[in-house]
Amino acid sequence: MNPSTGIVLKLLSVVVFTVMAALIKLTSDAAPPGEQVFFRSFFAIPVILIWLVWRRELGTGLRTKRPINHFYRGFIGTTAMGLNFAALGLLPFPEVTALGYAAPLLTVIFAAMFLGEDVRAFRLIAVLTGLVGVVIVLLPRFDTTSEG
Repeated sequence: MNPSTGIVLKLLSVVVFTVMAALIKLTSDAAPPGEQVFFRSFFAIPVILIWLVWRRELGTGLRTKRPINHFYRGFIGTTAMGLNFAALGLLPFPEVTALGYAAPLLTVIFAAMFLGEDVRAFRLIAVLTGLVGVVIVLLPRFDTTSEG
C-alpha cells in the first residue's frame, strides 16, 4: 500500500469520527450515553463482519485464547466510550477533542508510573509540551472569575 492510500484513509477516518461525534453531540439531549454506545456498537458489527469476510478471516477473527482478557478489554473500552459520549453531551466539542488528544500523553505517564516503562527525557519533554497545549485549550473552562 502506498503512502497516499494511507493518507486518504486517515483523512476519511477523521471525517467519519467527526461526523459521529457531531451526531452524538446533537442527540445527547434525546438519548442517554448508554443508548448511544449501544447503537454505535450495533452499527459497527456489520462493518467488522464485512472486514473479516474481505480479509478471509471470519472463521478465526472472532476467536480468542484469553476470553477473560477479552472481556476486560471490552468492558474497559465500552466504559471509556460511554464516558466519552457523556463528555460530548456535557462539554463543548473543542474541549472534548483536546481531552481526547491528552489520552496518549497520559498513557505514556501512566506506563512509566504503573508499568515501570523507561521514559527518556526527550519523550517526557514532548509529553509535557503536549499537556501544556491541552491545558491552554482548556484554560478558559477553568476561569471562575465572573463579571459583575
